[in-house]
Amino acid sequence: MYFLFTPFPWMISHSMDFVILGESITNLIYAVAAISGARILAKKTLAGTVALILGIVVGTLLYGLGTVNVGTAVRHRQMVLWAIFLLGGIGIAQYICIRMSSIQHS
Repeated sequence: MYFLFTPFPWMISHSMDFVILGESITNLIYAVAAISGARILAKKTLAGTVALILGIVVGTLLYGLGTVNVGTAVRHRQMVLWAIFLLGGIGIAQYICIRMSSIQHS
């Protein structure tokens, strides 16, 4: 959790930290959306979904255990965020499709 979403709001001490805070909030939104994205992708390709989730978990554990500095975490987490953004993009696209469909049928 620390590795993927730092800095937390209570850790902001400089004006430059607000830029990274915005990135952290975006990461959190995509991580939540990745849950539904993984479900959707698993229906089409279970092996691919398992591989992505396993990569996220292993990468987060390995990089997270060796990272104690926020600045280093910001750089290292890019190694796993692409997979979270991929799954999150699927979830967000599905949400938009459902919303557009309900608006058109109203």
